[in-house]
Amino acid sequence: MINNYYNKSSYTPTFTSRNRNVRIADDVCRKVNKEFLVFSNTRLNQFESCNSDIRLLRYKEALGDIINMFRFYYCQESFPQQIFKMLDGMKLLKAGNCEEFANATYLALKMNGYNNASVLYLYSYNPKTKNIVDLDHVVTALNFKLPSGYKFIDPEKAPKLKNLLKLNNESLILDAWAGFADSGAGAIRKYKTNIVLPEKVGSDDKILALPLKRPKLDEEEVEFLKYKYPGLLLHKSECHLDVDDIKYFESISSFEDCAENYVENVQAIKQSRMLKSTDTNYAMQRFALEICQKDFGFRVFRAIMNFIQRFRH
Repeated sequence: MINNYYNKSSYTPTFTSRNRNVRIADDVCRKVNKEFLVFSNTRLNQFESCNSDIRLLRYKEALGDIINMFRFYYCQESFPQQIFKMLDGMKLLKAGNCEEFANATYLALKMNGYNNASVLYLYSYNPKTKNIVDLDHVVTALNFKLPSGYKFIDPEKAPKLKNLLKLNNESLILDAWAGFADSGAGAIRKYKTNIVLPEKVGSDDKILALPLKRPKLDEEEVEFLKYKYPGLLLHKSECHLDVDDIKYFESISSFEDCAENYVENVQAIKQSRMLKSTDTNYAMQRFALEICQKDFGFRVFRAIMNFIQRFRH
């Protein structure tokens, strides 16, 4: 199961009660998590020891450094090379946060023929104080309808209330980072009760969305994604690209050029965060113990061990 980041004392999944569309969306989230077994520093907020133990906090900070380094590389590329290298980097580095998960889910939906997919940046709004807070969280949506004449803005800029839209029940929210798919209202309930976001949501706050404008993928680009990541498909599909097309897309999608200095960068991060070999064994034991105590699941254990192994040498 991918629902590993809930407060399990207060949440029990009830898949049998979900309608068909939610079950399909949930399946897409599961496939994204299975295809990209990556580790997220924001997910480590679930581990109490990470916020109280200085040696474990160093690992959390180091992972954040690695993900920022990863984004610096792929964000310099133009579309579609940017998304191709993002996916390849997730497979190679095994690191990423909600933004990478949301974009991977968006592409998975496109690969499965769902052209009404959107990427949303989440904000909270308090009607009393009029404060707008960036929740530092990105999700994917289906059937998220935009009002007539809506103007997209750069997500790097602070939005005004008129730029933010409600999460309605006509749309489905897919959050592969948190491990769920649900209606807009269902997602809001989860963010307010069971899921730990980078920024806390108040009980009186409204959760609003800032949609991201995405360039369209052409048919050949979608076909290449199907060829490269068949594990994201809900149903098997034959590749309709010839050998030359595949070679071309492989040449523009590889993250290896960006990752040539990756080992050196990890070593630099290790030194800057004062990580020692004795800390590695200690971290593996502490994380493993807390995973067992909180029942986070074997997938999380594997992701954590993959990340910590990088600091052994």
